[in-house]
Amino acid sequence: MTTKSNSGPSPLIHPRYYSFLADREEDSFEKNARYVELEWRVPVHQSALVLVDVWGWHYLKDTRERVEQITRERIAPVVAACRRAGVRVIHAPAPRVAKTSPHWVGRTAPETAASLFPIPRSQWPPQAFLERSGEYAAYARQKTPFSKQLADESATKCDFHPLVLPEEGDAVVATGVELRSLLEKEQRLFVFYAGFHNNACYLSRDYGIISMQAAGYQPILLRDCTTAMESATSQVAGLQTEGANLLIEMFFGVSIDSADWISALSKG
Repeated sequence: MTTKSNSGPSPLIHPRYYSFLADREEDSFEKNARYVELEWRVPVHQSALVLVDVWGWHYLKDTRERVEQITRERIAPVVAACRRAGVRVIHAPAPRVAKTSPHWVGRTAPETAASLFPIPRSQWPPQAFLERSGEYAAYARQKTPFSKQLADESATKCDFHPLVLPEEGDAVVATGVELRSLLEKEQRLFVFYAGFHNNACYLSRDYGIISMQAAGYQPILLRDCTTAMESATSQVAGLQTEGANLLIEMFFGVSIDSADWISALSKG
């Protein structure tokens, strides 16, 4: 069911989060923690879909296969539904990729290339330590000749996925400041997230879920529109993907299934 206000439709969604709070003191154990489902009406004119690193390539072959399937089967339909309903579609494909797009908002506002929480630089830690060079070189992660090959491939192959290219009316951002400036200008509060990866850029980027929640926005994870970079031991069961989604649902936002979001939008 959808209600309409003077500003347009407000689809009914049922987001969930994970709660440790028990109804009684004697039940206060982790084993009693549970999901809590909410009922929200989210105004379309205050909503945006942020697509994080939805690329057509990844250097890990099995990760690439999952990304491709999720993009084709889930993200592309979500983007189409959002465009039909008038939800703002914002691409956040990493700064290097964003700046190649004619839809990059920084072309008209280059001064927005700053972080949410700038850390003043002093002489400590020393620059050599930051670079793991000189006397600190022994503390660097191992590098191989293949590492440079991957870096070179990433520089040339990472680009917008052909099924989710920016279109007229979309926006492309390179930084969190650009994203927040756009949302503030358009008075948007609810930020739906799809893309990759939920245990990496979702958490670390300044336009990711943690930063946007800290800035006061409401992140809403489309939990079946993402995957993690898994490990050798977690890959089969998708434990990293499940764990990262749960981390977000515990501390940084709420989540819904993409089919529920598409269904809610279609009823407008």
